[in-house]
Amino acid sequence: MRRAGCLAWRLLDRLQAKKTDPLAALRAQTEGCPNVLGGVLFVRMPLVLPPKPQWETEYLDWQREWHASKGRHRPWPEWLETGEGQAQGRGQAAGAAGGAEGEDDERREAAPLEQEADRTGDRRTTRRRLDAHLYLLLKGKQSDRWFFPSVRHEARETLRQTCERALGTYVDDKGIETFFVGNGPCGVLPAATAAAGDASVTATPDGDAEASVFLVPVELIKGTPKIAKAAAGEVSDFAWVAKDEMAEYFDGAEIREYLEKLLQDKSDYYGSGTSQTY
Repeated sequence: MRRAGCLAWRLLDRLQAKKTDPLAALRAQTEGCPNVLGGVLFVRMPLVLPPKPQWETEYLDWQREWHASKGRHRPWPEWLETGEGQAQGRGQAAGAAGGAEGEDDERREAAPLEQEADRTGDRRTTRRRLDAHLYLLLKGKQSDRWFFPSVRHEARETLRQTCERALGTYVDDKGIETFFVGNGPCGVLPAATAAAGDASVTATPDGDAEASVFLVPVELIKGTPKIAKAAAGEVSDFAWVAKDEMAEYFDGAEIREYLEKLLQDKSDYYGSGTSQTY
């Protein structure tokens, strides 16, 4: 009898557990984090490879001379990838052309890296510094200070959702494609230096601690970004800034040193950079 009573209580507990949403209490207690802001590192990735360093250019020249005098260039057998029949047909077509294609390859020259915006000093376009990462910075009207696009965290939002709202608040999403690199932040900055700068953002309600901006990297895939019309009253200017230009927009040695470690640069392609962002 006692055993049957215990089983009944266990069955009742299981039925009540099924009716109860385990996340209901968590949702009821979630009211947003007043001292947390979600921001984005909106980056235009390099469109071309940066120029090779001097040591690599010298090595490639030496390697080319050595193969010309000592060795013999052996191309990868084309039939291994395309099939013997297709490779034979391409070989006959190349022989009929008389090797003109190879001569055209030697005469080709790379397009110049310097664009019109580089010559005029225009930083409001993504068509500049083609071999570098460019990050979007905004200038607040009230604070007259540069900041990353960011908004305050709201109730029942994940950090990813807050950052998506930050991007949509300041950047017009028409005609562009973006890619969020993960759901977690790549860095954190004090809101006094990385947010718009008004009193409601840079200070917590009790006033004893500053808010923090958690930055999530976002890559520009396609299109030309424009500032949203809704943000025209808060933003007076914008710029696409490279890593080596950040010191012109932020004060404080600590912030500059942190951005130097956080952001990527073209030197990272050759192993000399310190960025661990992505």
